[in-house]
Amino acid sequence: ISSGIVSNNCSYLRVIKARITGDAGYLPLANYPIYAHPLVHAQPGDHIIEGGVHNGLSTERFARAIGDEGRVVAFEAFPPFAEMSRKYLQKYPMVHIEQQGLYSTKKTFYMVDNSSGSFLQENHAKGAQVVKTVDIDSYVVENNIKKCDLLKLDIEGAEMECLKGAIKTLRTHRPKLQISIYHMLHHYFSIPIFLMMNLPSYKF
Repeated sequence: ISSGIVSNNCSYLRVIKARITGDAGYLPLANYPIYAHPLVHAQPGDHIIEGGVHNGLSTERFARAIGDEGRVVAFEAFPPFAEMSRKYLQKYPMVHIEQQGLYSTKKTFYMVDNSSGSFLQENHAKGAQVVKTVDIDSYVVENNIKKCDLLKLDIEGAEMECLKGAIKTLRTHRPKLQISIYHMLHHYFSIPIFLMMNLPSYKF
């Protein structure tokens, strides 16, 4: 019992330190690889929509898991990352990189990149790059996507807005969900509540 208390206290202190410093490295890691939850993971033949590609490593893991019968449509808003990932992933024909962001609607933003991560803003700033966004529901209809088995979002705080623009797709295709909720404090409860209200028979 005492060792359990120590363990729980240490985990709690790691969370506090991560929140104070902004360094997620203090958080305890799961005993499985990222995006490979035992119950919620890519499987052979899955069609995946991925928001947030960065260096392409997670997209590559998806491509290997789904095989030739699957497909990944991967959205990366930051142009240098999109181009880097496109080159890195060119050996995977089942992967399609979209150089645009995911949001609740089609819109133009400015993207600023810093050491802690990229973020979108509506006003121009020095060094910012113009970024176009699209909502998943519009993209699915316009590109005649018939299947979505997994939706992964790690888009630097725009996850909630993206989900608002994906509700028809979620209700129609009922994909497995891998959603980052740590970018904003209120996402810890607002995103689960939103999903539970709109997808009542899902298991979380």
